[in-house]
Amino acid sequence: MENELMRQATQKTGLKLIKIKSKDELEDLLRSGLNTLYADVFGGEPYNEIFSEEEVDTIFMDYFDKNGEIFVGICPATQKPVSFVVSTPLKYKFDIVRLLEPEMDTKDSAYFAEDGV
Repeated sequence: MENELMRQATQKTGLKLIKIKSKDELEDLLRSGLNTLYADVFGGEPYNEIFSEEEVDTIFMDYFDKNGEIFVGICPATQKPVSFVVSTPLKYKFDIVRLLEPEMDTKDSAYFAEDGV
């Protein structure tokens, strides 16, 4: 099912979509432009934040270490990352879990943590 959804998304967007499966793969993508993309996305309005490469590395590695799902869109012409989406298990968002747990089981839920183009 996941492969079919990735294939459909690739057809619709023209991007090569990658689901990160290893730290080495993530490190390669960070070095090939994911660091810069993240800094550019959150460096502009309305956020105006400034991130070092090390900070971006830490952010993405933390998501990966918490069993997050990281997807990256690669431009076929440049072979550079142009988009990303990250989700993590909801259990790591304690403030949200505290609000939802009386009403729903949060064990198997995810939190949509980051996205950028």
